[in-house]
Amino acid sequence: GAARAPLAARDARTLFTAFGPRAPARALAVAPLAARFDTFVADALLPRDAARAALRSRLAAAPEDAAAWLRLAALRHPDDDAALAAARANAGRRADHLLLDAVAVHGGAAALPALRGALHARDVDPGRGFTQRRVAADGLGRLGEHAGVDLLRRALRDERADFEGRPGAGLGVQYPVRANLLWALGELGDPGAADALCPLLGETQGSAFGGFYLPAMDALVRLGPAVAGAVGAVADSADAIAAANAVGVLRALGLPVDRWRARSEPVVRAALEGS
Repeated sequence: GAARAPLAARDARTLFTAFGPRAPARALAVAPLAARFDTFVADALLPRDAARAALRSRLAAAPEDAAAWLRLAALRHPDDDAALAAARANAGRRADHLLLDAVAVHGGAAALPALRGALHARDVDPGRGFTQRRVAADGLGRLGEHAGVDLLRRALRDERADFEGRPGAGLGVQYPVRANLLWALGELGDPGAADALCPLLGETQGSAFGGFYLPAMDALVRLGPAVAGAVGAVADSADAIAAANAVGVLRALGLPVDRWRARSEPVVRAALEGS
């Protein structure tokens, strides 16, 4: 209970935006931390060898059990690298998406190449491609390797240029891959990614979840106070919505925002004074 409570609180966090308080979790198709905690906690309470033996026995009887593969991956035993790769090779579409998540959670040597390949694959049908790229984006965030920053930057450009606004792009509205790419950038913790995030602070279109401003805000907050200069420059801009959302980021970081009280736009005032 003591471990789960702060995770649930983080899932429910809100940011002050141009449109009032908003919960970033509602703009993302990312599994809540508390739900993932619930998935893994029972195994974490056992000695690793005992938990692993029980899961390997379960998988011997039901090798298609993707949920068991995910739990096994969380134990991060190096001897399971090859087994995970073999399971993916024999998996159907839905199981492969769950197994790709498992590869990221496991974090072995094969994780980064697998996620890179899934993120940039072009030889899959549109429905599978959108879901696969979203899962790969989440995986790169969970993997936490610095090499993922450049992969995610490129993927943000590709997603907009190659998939959104093209035939079949309705799937891009159902599966807002860019939102997950932005979430992953926040997870990697590199303040240098601010230049990819700040231009989206005024983006209110392009997603069934209300644009990309909210995942961009949330990612910037998770990058920490080192982004203050880049975010402050947006707060100085003529775009009132972007400025209001930038102020919301600075508030969430606990940084001073008084210098923007001279702005008269209602949306900026709302972000400054919301409670």
